[in-house]
Amino acid sequence: MQVLAGNRPEARHLRQLVAASAGSLEACAVRLAEHLPANGYVVIADPVRRWIQFASPSPSAPYRWGRRTALPEQHPLWHAAATGAVRGQGPVVWASEGRMNLWLDAVVDRGLVHAVFSETRYWGGKDLSLLDEAPTAARPTPISGTCRHCDADTWGYTACPACGDVQCRSCGRCGCGVPRPATRICTACNLEKGKAQFPTATSRVCRDCE
Repeated sequence: MQVLAGNRPEARHLRQLVAASAGSLEACAVRLAEHLPANGYVVIADPVRRWIQFASPSPSAPYRWGRRTALPEQHPLWHAAATGAVRGQGPVVWASEGRMNLWLDAVVDRGLVHAVFSETRYWGGKDLSLLDEAPTAARPTPISGTCRHCDADTWGYTACPACGDVQCRSCGRCGCGVPRPATRICTACNLEKGKAQFPTATSRVCRDCE
């Protein structure tokens, strides 16, 4: 990715990627999360409503972080809203109140907080790179998200092996059977295009960029 110039994603890169492409803020968050070198998330947060507006997981992250998940007022993410930027530790907090402590890099941009959560502090720092509470797979970690059938916020501990979603507590369905979107983002040019502009149903690069 040209914006990264060989570096690893930081919070400031999200606005730079939006400026350098025709993609939306959320589409660019997805693109940036693909380059995270460890378990983590690229996050867009609303400091007024105190919730997660959108979070894109890294390829290695086993769980999603749902839209409109409320975060406590004292969460370190909101310190960025007061100071302009913050680096340190901060927990991923799911709707079920389960949490996982990660490293945090956050900046304020146009009234929103852009952040990177990561298991490793690859952007450096003065202190030892040791989390106060290391992430562990031994504890059951809740999965939260938005149902793609009925749009209800839902959570659970077991993902469907076929689609990776939990069973919705409102309609009882997982992600299986959800119609494929009519458009997708080309990973080469970052433009949203109709599915007919891709060679196959699973292609991530459009015909123009092949």
